[in-house]
Amino acid sequence: MTNREKQMIGVVGVLLLLLVLYYVGYRPLTNKKAELEEEVASLTTTADELRKEYVKMAEYQAGIDASKATIAEIDAKYPSGLDQELGFELIFAIEDRYEGVLFDTMNFAPVEPLMYSEENVTENTLRGLRQTLTSDMMFDYGDLKDFLKFIVDYPKKTVLTSLNMSLDESTGKINTSISLNQYAIEGADRVYEAPVFDEVPTGNDILFDSENLLVDIVGPSSKRPKDADGNVIRDAVSDIYIALKPTQADVEAQVIGLRADQTQSSYVRQDINDIVEATIRIYSSGDAYFADFILGDVDNGSNTFEVGNILEIEVNASDRVGDDDLAGMNLTIDNETDMVLYINHFTDDDDNPRLTFGSITGEVIIDE
Repeated sequence: MTNREKQMIGVVGVLLLLLVLYYVGYRPLTNKKAELEEEVASLTTTADELRKEYVKMAEYQAGIDASKATIAEIDAKYPSGLDQELGFELIFAIEDRYEGVLFDTMNFAPVEPLMYSEENVTENTLRGLRQTLTSDMMFDYGDLKDFLKFIVDYPKKTVLTSLNMSLDESTGKINTSISLNQYAIEGADRVYEAPVFDEVPTGNDILFDSENLLVDIVGPSSKRPKDADGNVIRDAVSDIYIALKPTQADVEAQVIGLRADQTQSSYVRQDINDIVEATIRIYSSGDAYFADFILGDVDNGSNTFEVGNILEIEVNASDRVGDDDLAGMNLTIDNETDMVLYINHFTDDDDNPRLTFGSITGEVIIDE
């Protein structure tokens, strides 16, 4: 091998060594450097964005605090449940505040759930409830003005939905017909405790502590069975519930469902400004009772429920709001049980009822 060849081999060896060092050492370092520079640039951008958000932290915290305060206000304003006891509490508060108030009539509509989506319903789903109280009362003029403010400021959400007044010249009092809605939110971890009455006010020349008060004011009772003492037999809640409203109301115009069904899975609904054909079939198998509901083209069958002392359907139908308010229901009833079915027609439009009846089979008594 000549010296020239040895020199060439040496040069090639050095070049190969440099090439190996480039790929093994220098190139990975430069790649890593590029990655780090890119990461630094990204972190710098993120840091800049966080600095901008940090400046708004006080604003965000103020928003969070305001939201918490609003939630606390709602929790305080809306009870976690709704029943007649809350209605009595309101009545007693009115009677306790106004010495001269006179109650003529009082009617409690059944508690009804407000509309909510049935999708993704869980044990944490919140549900709105409403109870309507209607009453004929007599106020002094000054007390009547104060009463309106009293309802606005009442600690539990109550809305005056109707007010009609006329002067009784013989007494100087204002004859007042009112309709009040009480609201509540139930569900999730909200626990309801009904009010307890240690004392019941007796008003001014009106006995308002009758042992039969609940029976007297919940609704008509002329055709209902009575016990040995003459008291009307009824359960705490009805078995089936019908609600009829105008289409522009906050719930659907036509609703049928099991009264104790908080999930509303048994409910059938329509929101049609016309008379909708409906069928309720009630039957039993052994000790179990079932109800099939058909409302228009909606069919919900084989809903099981427990029957108490009586078999009962409660109807809550609102007055019509105008000549173009046509929403209603024509109801067919098939009672295949050995019990009498009582239809408690709490409220309806006197001139143009929303509820009419088609064919009826089985023992059915309509208490209008």
